[in-house]
Amino acid sequence: MRAQALFLLLGVLVALVAQAAPDSAALRERYLLGAGVHVYPTAAAGNAKRGFIHRGQVVAVDGKVAGKGCAKGSWYALMGGGYACLERITPSELSPAPQPVLVNFDAPLPEEYRNYAKTGKWERSPPDQTIPLVPFIYAKRWRAWQGPFYTSLKAFEQGAAPAEDQMEPHRKFRFVDVRQTKKGEVLVRPDGMVVPIKNMYVYPVTNFKGRDLELSPLPEGRIPAWVGGYDGAPLYTDPDAKSTVLATLEYHTVLELDPTPGDAAGRFWKVLNLDTIGYVDLQKGARRYAPQPRNPEISVEEEWIDIDVDQQMLTLYRGDTPIYITMVSTGKVGYGTPLGIFRISDKMAWTDMQSRDDAEEDDVYWVEGVPWTMHFAFRYALHASWWHWGYGNKASHGCVNLSPLDAREIFDRSRPALPPGWHTVYEMEQDLGTTIRIRYGAEPVRDRRGAWDARWKGRWASVDPNPPKPKAKPLEEASPSGG
Repeated sequence: MRAQALFLLLGVLVALVAQAAPDSAALRERYLLGAGVHVYPTAAAGNAKRGFIHRGQVVAVDGKVAGKGCAKGSWYALMGGGYACLERITPSELSPAPQPVLVNFDAPLPEEYRNYAKTGKWERSPPDQTIPLVPFIYAKRWRAWQGPFYTSLKAFEQGAAPAEDQMEPHRKFRFVDVRQTKKGEVLVRPDGMVVPIKNMYVYPVTNFKGRDLELSPLPEGRIPAWVGGYDGAPLYTDPDAKSTVLATLEYHTVLELDPTPGDAAGRFWKVLNLDTIGYVDLQKGARRYAPQPRNPEISVEEEWIDIDVDQQMLTLYRGDTPIYITMVSTGKVGYGTPLGIFRISDKMAWTDMQSRDDAEEDDVYWVEGVPWTMHFAFRYALHASWWHWGYGNKASHGCVNLSPLDAREIFDRSRPALPPGWHTVYEMEQDLGTTIRIRYGAEPVRDRRGAWDARWKGRWASVDPNPPKPKAKPLEEASPSGG
């Protein structure tokens, strides 16, 4: 099963590589940044920003320009648009790398979870046979896996005592590397701290991915669907829960349904793509594509995102044509995902997310390195979730959770585009973010899109009834998203 999954993923990633643009950065001056920089829409430091680039990244520039507010450096026009005051820079022959850069590590698969939780072992492929899925190795303290952390690789190898700072117990950690030592493998933190891999619970990472309807179109007279129930979905002989159960379809089984329901209530739907013809029940594990007309506020020419909270489905449209569809996880009970028409206001290669200051003790969380984050309102975003694979079920704190492969797909196909090397990009008046409609079935929603500069003028509308005051955090390291 693992070999088959890798084969399928190889095809997916080959397609992604084929879509990559030519390297135009080679024709420009390139510099390695010695410090993180904000990117502005004009060559003048101000409140409104175009993006952010981390220290250690390479940027391609179109040369120096005149500007204001850059006393210790010079203003440069950047490839991808915008201007930055660059001070600590070193010429580089490298090209800017698309962000986030993926880590070459073979994490457990969800189907290996039970055995891994019991034995602490999983089937690992060698690096040259591993297909990267996420930018970090993710792990936490759990059950018998309790660390400890050491201040450095050298300290660990020399037998030093564990670090005094052992980090918060509720934290989900990101690691940037795995290293082999004479004392065993260790996971490496961004700050150089290490922990034996055998002493941390490594999160399984799913390779679930939705359907590109342009690369893999549906046969005429069929609609896409999946099994979204954790325990699978029964396949009935007839559109009746009292009829014979032919089989129990596994979680995340891909389905193609007859577009006409099998009963008057619209509960049972005929499955057409399996060897056995039967009916699935929307109340017992099945999730289907249930389109609604495009709102008049959304242009027929634009690509936009539709999220159906009822069916836990996300669809990318071009006008009225669906071009990509997948399952998601929206807000669980008590943490609803806001409904309405929004716009992506910013995109981050990755970010840390944490609970509100007033969160109850049993609901405190700190999740590091959440990749492909796309904010559409204060504390709400579309993003990858590496800590669960419950797509098709409500499971988040209000955000829209996608699988890593789906999050990357939507991130790359939505606006504003993140230039290579950049960590964050914000929408601008001339480059507005992709429209997102979030609805519950056929219930009408209102347009909640604001002016592009609302966040910078203190008018970024909050859909949270009690928005907290943001904590002071390292420059652009954490987002106010709710997970």
